Order: sequence, then C-alpha cells, then structure tokens
Amino acid sequence: MHNIDEVLASGKYSAYIKDNLQDELAHGVAPSASVAGRGEAYTDPRRIAFRNAVTAVMDRYQLGALVYPTWNNPPAKIGDFKGYQGDNSQLIAPHTGQPAFTVPMGFTYDNLPAGLQFLGRSFDEPTLITYAYAYEQVTHHRKAPARFPALPVQPATGK
Repeated sequence: MHNIDEVLASGKYSAYIKDNLQDELAHGVAPSASVAGRGEAYTDPRRIAFRNAVTAVMDRYQLGALVYPTWNNPPAKIGDFKGYQGDNSQLIAPHTGQPAFTVPMGFTYDNLPAGLQFLGRSFDEPTLITYAYAYEQVTHHRKAPARFPALPVQPATGK
C-alpha cells in the first residue's frame, strides 16, 4: 500500500484505528505522500532540517547518542484506549530517519515494563549497538514476563 487512502479502502486494519487513519488523512497526511518523495526522511525538507538540527546538537555536545525514555507515561494494557497516552519512540527517530534501539529500563505499576531509547547518528549503528548492549549488560533490566511461560527451546534442525 502506498498511502492512507489505500489502507482505508482495503479495510485491512483494526476497527479501533479507523478514526486515527481518517484524522491523519484530514490533518496533514496527503493521500499521495509517497509520491515524489514527500514525507520521506531523506527528501522531505522538514525532516532533513530536523535531522540536521538533532545532529548539530549531538555535534555541539560531542554526543554519540541521545538517550530518553521510550514512554513518559506508564504503558496502557491492551485494549485500554483511555489509559494510552502516547509514546516518545515515535517523536524523534522516525522523523529524522536516524537509527534507534529501545532496551528495557525497569518496570512501572503492575510490573509493566518501561523502555529506554538510544538514538544514534545516521549510519553509525555500530556505536549505537555498543551503547545499547553495554547498558543491557550492566543493568540486567530485562526479565521474562511473569504471566507467560518460557518458550521451549527447539533443537537446531539445520534447515
């Protein structure tokens, strides 16, 4: 699919997302956003300017990555649309086109997980992987969900 009009016409989406799709279409997402590069991270002038501004801040302060919570709000449970208050992971990385990793950083109420996002420079995934991996190894915040059994380990079949 190439645009929101096609998604809406297909009917291949969850019913609860229809209002969001229509709102996006009505407020700034053109049906032909994929045509002529509009909206693309490397051709849209606004996204290029945003990426350049983020990179300039990283240069100014000699940063290898920006690190911020994936969510400012506790996560909502599946189906709790009133409790969902948005997340940060959609605010910077997708609009700049820069690489980002989210890693576990602990837990909130009801033992729900919280994440930390590492945003790196364009084409500098090795540095970003090094930071995210080092953080995970030092903190050991990830743990298997208590409500679900561990998945059985399957022997390698060579296929």
